[in-house]
Amino acid sequence: VDEGPGTGPFAQFSNVQSVLITGYIDSSDTSEGIITYSTDLFYRFNCRYPLEYLLENVPLITSSISAAINGNNGSFISTLSLKIYNDSTYTSQLVVPDTGIQLRTKIYVEVGARNLTGNFNVLLDHCFATPSPFGTTTVKHTFFIGCTKDARTTILANGVGQSSRFLFDAFRFREQLNSTVYLHCVTRLCEPSTCQQLLSTCNSGNGRKRRAAEAFGTETQNSVTVSSGPLQVTDRGTSFR
Repeated sequence: VDEGPGTGPFAQFSNVQSVLITGYIDSSDTSEGIITYSTDLFYRFNCRYPLEYLLENVPLITSSISAAINGNNGSFISTLSLKIYNDSTYTSQLVVPDTGIQLRTKIYVEVGARNLTGNFNVLLDHCFATPSPFGTTTVKHTFFIGCTKDARTTILANGVGQSSRFLFDAFRFREQLNSTVYLHCVTRLCEPSTCQQLLSTCNSGNGRKRRAAEAFGTETQNSVTVSSGPLQVTDRGTSFR
């Protein structure tokens, strides 16, 4: 953050706070060996954004999927949220009573993205639960991965808009009497036509289509994982901490 006299439309202000963003674009050389004959493009840029403009929260328009996803500290992961609701209307977030929620209660989950253009949909490749906040633990319960889902999981919407939804029955891990449950979803953005192509393999027996979309259900370089929790699950019910 930088401070200084205002300029342009802010010229009437003696002191304006601005965010400074610097970066560079470097071309990728795909040739092999220790020498190359390709021209290297290196472009450095600097941008200054008065904070007054940032308060408008204007949606970011991106030109490609990689530009929207690869910067996990910027445009994509910061817009994602995993929220839990109390019914299928998805209007009121779940409020857990002091006595907790009974096992087998329907838990409604939504993974949504804010401030995206209509050029992209949110696709969930893999959603699962773990007893710890680390999604890499070996102990996990899979709600769904690609076209395969657990019998007690219902997918309501996936890859058809800027939010994806599913529900599952509340449970606890058997290895713990008082079990903590963390939710994780491996998520990516895709153009609507690409999302549809991936999802079509769930209802198609065509082998060629399955091979074309074999990445569905796997974590790719353009995927991010969004998490929530913990849910505290006991024999009496569940509660959020």
